[in-house]
Amino acid sequence: MKREIDELLSKFSPEIKELYIKLRDIIYSVAEPDEELWARLPSYYAGERFVRLIPFKDHINIEAAAINGYKDELCGYKVTPKGMLQIFVGQDIPEETLKRIFKETLDKELYLSLLDEEWPFEYTDHDRNIVRAIVYDDEGYFYFVRADRDDDFGKAKVIETSGGGVEGNEDLYEAINRELKEELGATVEVVCKIGVVDDYYNLIHRHNINNFYLCRAISFGEKHLTEDEIDYFHLSTLKLRFEEAVSEYESNKSSRLGRIIRARELPILLRAKEILDKETKK
Repeated sequence: MKREIDELLSKFSPEIKELYIKLRDIIYSVAEPDEELWARLPSYYAGERFVRLIPFKDHINIEAAAINGYKDELCGYKVTPKGMLQIFVGQDIPEETLKRIFKETLDKELYLSLLDEEWPFEYTDHDRNIVRAIVYDDEGYFYFVRADRDDDFGKAKVIETSGGGVEGNEDLYEAINRELKEELGATVEVVCKIGVVDDYYNLIHRHNINNFYLCRAISFGEKHLTEDEIDYFHLSTLKLRFEEAVSEYESNKSSRLGRIIRARELPILLRAKEILDKETKK
């Protein structure tokens, strides 16, 4: 711990210092940030991304960008109007949730903005907020969907990540868990957010905001596909090794829709592999 932070904590009770050290240890269990005292606020930086632990008399405020996505899991804790999580002395620490929050906040997310090079652009008349996932299991397999479709986009047999549009008042985490249960029959642990890909379907004048997550499969059960997914898209599950998945995405180049999907999802798959390889080396 930096001397300046240790000196700051010496002004608080031993209970606050103990709580601070526990929270700091959780940060370092999932990331390797730089520790700094910013405006007298203990801060942990990974590039421009940061977590702050702000000590008070009887609690510590945690500032982290990912907190808002975990409010349901933090229902027994106070989150301030500015989105800071308060942990009080004597209160149980939600360690597993904090690990995900700290990891998601400090991991650099991938961001891509892609144009539709397959159909001419005229205009966009709607945005679609979408969740998608790279799903893997402990045996090293990855799970995708195969779509075999013949519609306005043309005839195409493609590999694609499981996912779909966010519905109603869902948050992104509720949406990704629902979509994976429906399309793969999968119960998952959301490991982290990989990033966001903005792309377009010019043919239907749509702008897609694709939120990608890395998810570890816990179990598989019954799928709940829609009629369109069964009758028109003919969705089926693909269980592949990493190299097989990359090869499948290369095969997407044979169709116009497939090329859009490949441009959107292959970089995400590669980033997911980097994250998993990094975790394996720890």
